[in-house]
Amino acid sequence: MPVKLLFTIVGFNGLALVFLAGVVVVYFRPSQFGLMTSLFLGWLTAFVNLNSSEPQFPVLLLLSFGFFVGFVVREKVWKFALVLGMFVPVSQFVWLGATHQFSLFLPDGVGSIIAFIPSFGGAYLGKYVAHSQSVKHAPI
Repeated sequence: MPVKLLFTIVGFNGLALVFLAGVVVVYFRPSQFGLMTSLFLGWLTAFVNLNSSEPQFPVLLLLSFGFFVGFVVREKVWKFALVLGMFVPVSQFVWLGATHQFSLFLPDGVGSIIAFIPSFGGAYLGKYVAHSQSVKHAPI
């Protein structure tokens, strides 16, 4: 079986399992919504990243997903940004190891650590906008 097909099958089925696990966890512990959302959206972004030849779309996903998570959660957004952004480098390293493309370790593997920038930027932008709205609409 080709490695690309295997990654697609495992990635998609893993994404479905993370979604179902997230539904169960949020049902019993609604306070874990931010974590489960970050986990699912990070996995989704990594799945898109491995099937994309250009980095712009995964960067946009990290930025926008980070914004929405930061807007909703507002507290300790760095944890959620970390969870959101970690899947791109992890999936890239696993892909490089599975395909034995060790010559791309530095440009693609270590370079994918840049994924933390849009996830943190989006999360803190969302937190800022949420804080600005709460201050703007606070009773005087």
